[in-house]
Order: sequence, then structure tokens, then C-alpha cells
Amino acid sequence: MTEQRVRGAHLAAFALAPCLGAALQLQQPALWPGATHAVMLSLAGGVGLALALWRGRPRWTEWLIALALVSAAFAVTGLRAHARLADSLGAELEGRDLV
Repeated sequence: MTEQRVRGAHLAAFALAPCLGAALQLQQPALWPGATHAVMLSLAGGVGLALALWRGRPRWTEWLIALALVSAAFAVTGLRAHARLADSLGAELEGRDLV
């Protein structure tokens, strides 16, 4: 593969990684606890940042950065789902007039 094709493949992976992470989260039958998503986001961010700042890193580490992006998007989607669930109306109030 030429250098330009390899670079294009890495850029495509970086662009598609957040979409893949969100899609994987949406396939879960039930949400994991919020703390699990928070830890996953912290680890993904730390690993991704460390790999991105590593000078002279091997080429294969770019795929690990893309994997960290997938994990971060998965975790952010889960945290957002928890925030949406916390804002829902209680079951005892559903279907009642509140005025």
C-alpha cells in the first residue's frame, strides 16, 4: 500500500470510529452502570491521548487510537442515555393530568 492510501485508511477509521461506538452502545439490551461508562471514558481518553502524543510511534498504534475513539463514543453515548433516563417522568405520574 502506498503511504497516501494508508493515511486515507487511518483517517477513515478515525472518522467512522465515533459512529461505530455509538452504534455498538445502541445495540445493548440494557445500560451498564454510569460509573462503568465514566471509567471507560477516562481510560479511553487517557490511552488515546497518550498514543496520540507519542512521538515516533509505530504505525499500528493509529489503530489503537481509533479503538480508543470507539470506546470513548460508546461511553459518552451510555452517559448521555443515563442523563436522559434520569430526566424521565416517574411511572406513577404517567398518564395523569398534572395541572
